[in-house]
Amino acid sequence: MPDDDKAGNPASSIRNPLLPDSMGEGETETTTRDELSLLRLFAGKRADMFARVYEGQVKWADKAFRKSLSPGQRIKFSWKHSKYNWPVFFAGPVWFFYRKLWLEGAAMIAIPIVLIVAFPSLDKVQFGISTLLAFYANGYYVWRARKRIAAIEADGGPVEERNRLIRARGGTSIAGLILGLVLVAGIIGLSIYGIQKEFAARRSAQILPGCDTPDVRKTTQNLVFSNLKSRSIPTTGISLSGFREVNATPEMRTCTMTLKAPGEEAAFHLQVSWRNREKREFQVGIVRAPN
Repeated sequence: MPDDDKAGNPASSIRNPLLPDSMGEGETETTTRDELSLLRLFAGKRADMFARVYEGQVKWADKAFRKSLSPGQRIKFSWKHSKYNWPVFFAGPVWFFYRKLWLEGAAMIAIPIVLIVAFPSLDKVQFGISTLLAFYANGYYVWRARKRIAAIEADGGPVEERNRLIRARGGTSIAGLILGLVLVAGIIGLSIYGIQKEFAARRSAQILPGCDTPDVRKTTQNLVFSNLKSRSIPTTGISLSGFREVNATPEMRTCTMTLKAPGEEAAFHLQVSWRNREKREFQVGIVRAPN
């Protein structure tokens, strides 16, 4: 008499064709899973957009398909499937940290700073760099996602555990978003400070030093003492004081000051003007004030 489990029970004759005959309890499934579905699992938010980018990458990998396109069609295809990333254009590091691409986010902060410090003229091409990064960011994200997914799948293990790892290594990070915002805000703050400092320095370079500034006082003292020494007049006990502005224009300041000597004092007029504005070199003329 035949065994009921083998002949009488229809369910006993149905086997999952995706599982090996020898798989027993506790063993794991080893079939290849659909990469697009895993990419959606990895991406989480905006999975549909990344799926379209993925489909474009798969098509582009086909040499026959690429050869069938004209140069114009290739550009159109690349634009359609790359999906320009505006967040990367405006705040690249924030997006990369938000998407858990930690090294890439740090590189987007460090590399431009190093390049601008080493080559100051490169600050003029920052716009172009941001434009290119925004164009390729989504494609790069999908490429990185596929590599991470492939590594997880290659390690094997229970399906549930692999799915958990894919979700954990993909998706988004609120902590990364906050970190990126803080770092970008800091960079913007430092940039504003630097711009203000440079503007103040340039503005200061266009303004003649004041009558009572150390530079004018020292220059005036050197002129007076040099004149006295050339006439063999002792400078012991001589002092200058009372530096005060009388009139000022962008090209000249008129000042007064008092020369004090033992038993005598005299008032003088000073004229502070530019010798070389670009190099911030000024000159002082001294005239004795009328009684």
